[in-house]
Amino acid sequence: EAGKTYFSNLTGSFTGIILSIASMYFIEPKGLLLLPLVLGSVSTIISVSNYISAKESNKTSLIFLSIISIGIGFFLYDRGDIRIMEYRPLKLVMNLPDVKKIYRKHSPFGTIDVIKSRYIRVVHGLSLRFDGALPEQLGIYIDGDLLAPFDLIKIPDSKTIPVGNSQITGNNHDINPSDSSLIEEESQNQYPDYLLYLPQEAPYLLKSKPEVFLAGLGGRSNIERAILNNSSMITVTEENPILIKTIKWIEDTYNLGSINRYCRIINTTPRIYLTGNTTKWDIIELSIPETALHSISGIYSRSSAYNITVEAIELYLKRLKDHGILSITIQLKNPPRKLPRLVNNVTTAMRNMGLNPEESIFIIRSWSTATILAKNKPFKAREIEKLKNFCKMKSFDIVYYGGINKEEINKYNIVKNAIYYKTISLLLENQANFEKRYIFNVRSTTDNNPFFTFFIKLSKLGELFKQTGGQWLFIIEGGYLVIFITFVLVCILSFILVIFPLYLKKMKKNIQEKRVAKKALKVFSYYSAIGLGYMLIELTIIEKFNLLIVNPIFSSSFTIATLLLFSGLGAYLSGKIFKHNASLIKYRNNVRMILLIISAYFLILLLALYLGYEKIMVLKPVLKYMVCFSAIMPPAFLMGMPFPSSIEVLKQVSSEMIPWGWSVNGYFSVMASAGAIIVMVSFGITTTGILAALLYIAAIPFFPYFHERSSLLLAE
Repeated sequence: EAGKTYFSNLTGSFTGIILSIASMYFIEPKGLLLLPLVLGSVSTIISVSNYISAKESNKTSLIFLSIISIGIGFFLYDRGDIRIMEYRPLKLVMNLPDVKKIYRKHSPFGTIDVIKSRYIRVVHGLSLRFDGALPEQLGIYIDGDLLAPFDLIKIPDSKTIPVGNSQITGNNHDINPSDSSLIEEESQNQYPDYLLYLPQEAPYLLKSKPEVFLAGLGGRSNIERAILNNSSMITVTEENPILIKTIKWIEDTYNLGSINRYCRIINTTPRIYLTGNTTKWDIIELSIPETALHSISGIYSRSSAYNITVEAIELYLKRLKDHGILSITIQLKNPPRKLPRLVNNVTTAMRNMGLNPEESIFIIRSWSTATILAKNKPFKAREIEKLKNFCKMKSFDIVYYGGINKEEINKYNIVKNAIYYKTISLLLENQANFEKRYIFNVRSTTDNNPFFTFFIKLSKLGELFKQTGGQWLFIIEGGYLVIFITFVLVCILSFILVIFPLYLKKMKKNIQEKRVAKKALKVFSYYSAIGLGYMLIELTIIEKFNLLIVNPIFSSSFTIATLLLFSGLGAYLSGKIFKHNASLIKYRNNVRMILLIISAYFLILLLALYLGYEKIMVLKPVLKYMVCFSAIMPPAFLMGMPFPSSIEVLKQVSSEMIPWGWSVNGYFSVMASAGAIIVMVSFGITTTGILAALLYIAAIPFFPYFHERSSLLLAE
């Protein structure tokens, strides 16, 4: 029975998701491959056993092939290993002479490794004027990439910073921390003075005893800098709970003192916290590590970056006190693509709020990083002078501020043609024209299109290849390559596997070829529409919930699991809801009504999420999951019905079309999973969701109900 078969398939997928997520906490990455291997072997044994019990022919050869297949699978698993690519930071650091991996933790949030070596010294964007000694560091790596270095320094017991509303005074509140010559010797021993030689120090020049909000824990150096600058209140949000535990383990292991005495660390995203908290801040700081905006194609390039969309920047600016400062630091890429896109996001947010970007933005560049300083008020002349003097003293280059002249640019960390200054100046001079003509796609990213690392313009692909001297790395970094290759391969394989069943399946001799073609086209249209529609709805909901739920792994798994479970229940009950003894016309009309309800409900859901996402975002996690669950359950239940119901009709009116319909649905579902991200990047998440709803409507006239055969059955 189609309903029970579809139910078994979907609930099996649901169980697989739950088992996979749970096993990530306990099993090494390689071990995760054992789960599908075992389940695949069990299904092979069951399938072969059922076939043998039904047919005695080919018994020996089937058993032999099954044993060989399972044996090859386990042999490859035993001999194989997950190897880190040679250029990945974790692989490179393991080549150091005295390197040790002192900590490792697996979870759905990634695999965190802590590496110890006396040679580890990492400070992105450090001023070339710094001639001191860097502290001993550990390296914290996540999934093979360097997340952050960790300074092995002890937090002094004598100095305390107010947390929340408590009023505890510190020891050095009268010292200007931005002048390293004024720092007492004891404080220098406790806090590395290299923190004063980073572009992130700039906002502290303009604020005395600031109240600071930090997005991201990293290796806690941002907290060290806030403490060093006598911040009166420090609040930190960190999305990865395993990183919080890792920092605690390092502090305890090396007896460094807990950073929690100086700040409040909250396991959430900055957007969720600031949406539900109206506190105003002097400084809001985001230091975006390369792992958060990974540009190499793969899972990272597909991830959405909701914390730096235009809407997110607007929220940060609104949560600043008057003349408060938003500081965002990002690593540079040449040719420029990340910096202009981030500047585009900031300036678009400012214009939306009625601010003039030329008056309210100041951009600083080191040799490897850029820091954007943005205010909700114009920069004062004395503030600009302080920042200019800071850049001069620390040999940082000024990229842009309102009124900059060419004598001030590209003085210390010299790049060819002053490319960063020229890029940002042209962007601010004429945003629309720059976006159109620039070789990379640097349009501002929004909640509707949050894919920050998709930089490639297909229309400029040839020109980009020429300008970069034939280096494919720039093409690969655009985020499209793997997705397009996957999509093309899936299209090719799908075409082969979908078309072949029509010719391989022996059609009944009494059916004319024209009728076969007409039926095949109708079946093709119906099953391709519901297959594409199902996957596009699933992926649209996943992206919408990624904004609401802290971790994208959990939001994705929760969404997929809920859809699969209730779609399975819908498939199982479809046969009971639509009585088999009902007329085929009534049966057809019932399914068509279900298709229409799915489409209408999903469009209403998109509108509700657009209007009410902020209210959902600030709910407690349990309530948030309950709301999301309640939103998914009704359409998921109905989405499980169109496929098995149509199969039941095909059994009566044209059973030879069942393999064709099943194949079309399956392979178009796979194609949609690869192609949906291309649609989202090109047209936005909401448009993708609307397309999914329209596909369900488009399936209505193609329901596989063939008049001549149906009339005969009704007459009988």
